[in-house]
Amino acid sequence: MTQATHPDPEDTDALDDIVRSLLSVVRAVHKGFESMALDKGALMVLTSIRHFDKSRPSSVAEFCGLDISTISRHIKKLEEDDLVERSPDPADGRAHLMRLSAKGSAMLAHAEHVRREELGSAISGWNEEDRRELRAILGRLAADLQTTAARHMHAVPHKTT
Repeated sequence: MTQATHPDPEDTDALDDIVRSLLSVVRAVHKGFESMALDKGALMVLTSIRHFDKSRPSSVAEFCGLDISTISRHIKKLEEDDLVERSPDPADGRAHLMRLSAKGSAMLAHAEHVRREELGSAISGWNEEDRRELRAILGRLAADLQTTAARHMHAVPHKTT
């Protein structure tokens, strides 16, 4: 089976509908966090720090797809709020490792609970087959988007001096 590399112009309406739907989902999920004192970026950083546990800011930046200066600003604010802790990297005394504090772990657990409650409520009327299908299709879309993004990243010519 051959995959098209560019969308058929007749598919643009369908693709635009998909993008609008995805953006609507993201907005709805983020709306559930408005009561918390965290922005979307901070939640993403907390999630990635927990994922790696004792990670360097550069690993967090790569995982989040953000530059190190943006991650550093987030981490500084999260440290000020006692949500993350910094310790020296035993492998490199110049570097630091990040991990969630007890307060950060509790806040992230609460955020995930809120997200599950919101999503669970939204799809509570769905049958099990529809839930499985949504999970499979979204997982496939996420994987394909990551593959496409990686392919495009490697296809971009790098400047040489």
